[in-house]
Amino acid sequence: MRRFWLALLFVGSTLVPLQAAELPPGARCPVCGMKAAIDPSFTAVLTVAGKPIGFDGPRDMLTYLFDPATFGGDRQAGLGTITLLDYYDETPFDGRTAYFVVGSDVAGPMGPEFIPFNAQDAAEEFRHDHGGTVVPFAQVTPGLVRSIATGHGMPGMEHGHHDH
Repeated sequence: MRRFWLALLFVGSTLVPLQAAELPPGARCPVCGMKAAIDPSFTAVLTVAGKPIGFDGPRDMLTYLFDPATFGGDRQAGLGTITLLDYYDETPFDGRTAYFVVGSDVAGPMGPEFIPFNAQDAAEEFRHDHGGTVVPFAQVTPGLVRSIATGHGMPGMEHGHHDH
């Protein structure tokens, strides 16, 4: 079943800039309830069945992707776009092409975060400066998301102190 859901993640990728996603004012993250744009540099947006869903960070977006039913979503609904902002230049990009740095000394609005980059070299540069491990989107697993969400990091990964 997990393979089926991951296959769905790669279907129908069309980039929609965050500005065009038109999140309603005060939109809340379905995973944690925080305002989706509490820190706009971390805001992530999924388009599901043609409607944008905002998240306060990539970690909560990934949590939702792996188990939408837990957060009021429909696993059968058509996943459209995944839009993230590159951590360095804050430009929107297709999240399916992301390179995340996990376990760094930089935190998001809810603590340990998947720091998103549009290019592997930028992710490696960030990792060099802030620690952690570079993980391509296609290699993100539910276990990794749970591990980062609980602040445990990945086995063999250096841990930062997760300050902003």
